[in-house]
Amino acid sequence: MKSAPEWEQPRFQDRDQKKAKIDELVALLDEYPHQKECDLPREHLQNAAAYLLGAMLPEYEMNLELARDSLGALSDHRFRTKLHDAINSLLGK
Repeated sequence: MKSAPEWEQPRFQDRDQKKAKIDELVALLDEYPHQKECDLPREHLQNAAAYLLGAMLPEYEMNLELARDSLGALSDHRFRTKLHDAINSLLGK
């Protein structure tokens, strides 16, 4: 039996799903009205995406944690909670 190509294996599909979720979060930050508040979380999410694609998982997780920790700068509590929960989901928490 022939196995699926490497990019179709579950670990790569999971990676692609995580990357898509990070892209969604960055897009949400791009639409947030107070852009100065978003600089640090956006930077950490973008770094997390790069580390995820580079298979550098400890750095990926660290940048997700840094993004989550930097959400305190966001003045909208609901928005902050939504992002916090999404990042926790990516971290498996």
